[in-house]
Amino acid sequence: MKAAFLPYGNVQNIKLIKDKGVCYVKYDKASSAALAMENLNGAVLNNGRGPKLKVLLAEAPTPRGAQQAPKLMIPEEQSPTDPDNIPPRSRLFLVVPKTAEAKLIHDELARYPDLEYCKTDLISSKGVVFVKYSKASSALRALEDVAAKGMLGPYKVKIMLAEPKTKRQRPDQLAAMGLFGPVGALAGHLPPLGLDTAGAMRLSPAAAAAAAAGQFGAYGLNAANSAVLAAQQAA
Repeated sequence: MKAAFLPYGNVQNIKLIKDKGVCYVKYDKASSAALAMENLNGAVLNNGRGPKLKVLLAEAPTPRGAQQAPKLMIPEEQSPTDPDNIPPRSRLFLVVPKTAEAKLIHDELARYPDLEYCKTDLISSKGVVFVKYSKASSALRALEDVAAKGMLGPYKVKIMLAEPKTKRQRPDQLAAMGLFGPVGALAGHLPPLGLDTAGAMRLSPAAAAAAAAGQFGAYGLNAANSAVLAAQQAA
């Protein structure tokens, strides 16, 4: 099993539960986990002799005795009314300066493979950009790189996973909550939404409200949430 998952990134831990036919694989980056899932879900190991794998994103276990935190795991379901959420975790939301040059933003995000679109028409009015990749691994790699630097080209930005259109709030609704404008994100109210090297966060209504209130810490997602896969023998 380890040999199958090693080509896709830095594997930190593998736990095989033979009697249940399940294997947990932990990477140091969410993008590596996504890349492994894209390539290994449905794959047949041992040169076609089997077993056939079913690879899913694993939910982080809750330590014994610890109070369970609010679950903000990104769902695997693909909303039939939101093609932009196919595959899940492939669409990003950026907060950028309203003076940012649209072409420069596009070109920086196009450095990552599998770009489908980069919508920059709201930069001057809202200071936001939506970008979509055809693969979650590419979106997560862009997210990790940009979040780690806090910069995109010469611009200071914030980046996160975009909510599916059926769930997320509109930019004008977020503006009303103070996430845009002089007392909002560009004034420093969104740093808690930044990602660590293995994190994958999204802006949900609850998270937006928590961020506006300065209480986002309890909702953070870390490596255990986003970079752990569960592989099992497919039926």
